[in-house]
Amino acid sequence: GNVITHEWVLRRELRIRSGDPVNLTALEQDVQRLWATGLFEAVAARFEPEPEGRVGLRVRVREKPPGRFRVGMQWDQVISRNGSLSGALPTRVFGWNQDVARLTLLGELAHENVFGTGAALSLEARGGHAERFATELSVPRFLNSPFTASAGAALDRRDHEAREGPG
Repeated sequence: GNVITHEWVLRRELRIRSGDPVNLTALEQDVQRLWATGLFEAVAARFEPEPEGRVGLRVRVREKPPGRFRVGMQWDQVISRNGSLSGALPTRVFGWNQDVARLTLLGELAHENVFGTGAALSLEARGGHAERFATELSVPRFLNSPFTASAGAALDRRDHEAREGPG
């Protein structure tokens, strides 16, 4: 079932090794580790009899689609400096009378199994009153450790509106 994911990615999550005695608790933990990678929509494992009285382990997985594409729109109603909610009748608390409503467009493109290694790469863009362009790379089990390494970069730009104070 692993078309994209390399076999070594599956094997690194399995603690059961050839020659180990049959252990259903260890098998259950291995299946949970495979689920926890987030790479699969189905995981099944079972012991099967083999020649010479041995027992083999068969693991079957069905991969999730690795790509993700999202777009969206966000509308914020912001409480202005005069204490009112945008679109509501103003109440002049500080004497300022500028309401703000903001529209933001969002987009994300991600691949959650880069080169079949389980690494994730994402690109994000937001546009509107604040712009953000970001990318992140996340590598699970970095150097065969239990740790995940991540690196990212972002460029942020915000519009700052000049406001007049009480006059």
